[in-house]
Amino acid sequence: MTKHELWLWVFAVSCSAAITSPAHAGCFDPRSVIKVMRSPAPHGPVILAHRGLWLKKVATTGNLPENSIASLNAAEIAGSPTDLKHCIEAVEMDIKTTKDNVAVISHDFNLGGATTIPRNNFSAYTNTGDNPRVDAVNFDRFNEIFLRDGRYFSAPSTLIATSFKNILDYYYYSRSSSVIALDIKTKNDAIAVAKILSEDDRDFSHGKTEKLKASDFVIFKLNATIWPDGGEYIQDMKMAGVDTPPMVIVIYTTNMESALGCVCICRISMRREF
Repeated sequence: MTKHELWLWVFAVSCSAAITSPAHAGCFDPRSVIKVMRSPAPHGPVILAHRGLWLKKVATTGNLPENSIASLNAAEIAGSPTDLKHCIEAVEMDIKTTKDNVAVISHDFNLGGATTIPRNNFSAYTNTGDNPRVDAVNFDRFNEIFLRDGRYFSAPSTLIATSFKNILDYYYYSRSSSVIALDIKTKNDAIAVAKILSEDDRDFSHGKTEKLKASDFVIFKLNATIWPDGGEYIQDMKMAGVDTPPMVIVIYTTNMESALGCVCICRISMRREF
């Protein structure tokens, strides 16, 4: 079995039991959305709200901050069960971990872009100046930081940075149904989230369908360079105590060819859905 075939197997095993469920109470059954993501024909592409539905104008904050519960909620209520053409099937969010290894929602490795933490003469082009990293603060401090309603020097919002666990709690109590695609950049961050998913045994359908666990509607977006071999991904997850690894979208880009030592496989994989 090739490395690429192993990755396809990881996805198939993880979701094979989840794609036959009846409709969820929300706009879509997330398990059905994932099925379409695997094989989009004849349904067409799945719409995915990047970092939530942010920059949406609202009266209280000016704009909704990216990677916030509010931007996630905005994507969820973009349509209704009777107006499916306006529903957003999936939401992308970004994961980092704090100094005390709490999985949090943040696109940047640093805090000075999307939050009110000050950056002192920082240049993203030269990586000089002061821009505190997410992994340099504990979660208690991270969870006190206000998000900006845009990026860099835009106005502060009234919303604070949050953890992935808080996102799941929001999903459970608001009875949300969109698929969550987590963009994850390191093995440590992926394992931290996988542990949270494996330990969360709540029924997110609240008895309306067969049991819907967090691991049924959360998928990982992982660059192929993080785990070039799907077998290593499975092994590392099991060593971390995660018996059923999360579903994965493997991302291939042209600048990975030299790192992965593959040209043919990368080109083939970029044409496939997973």
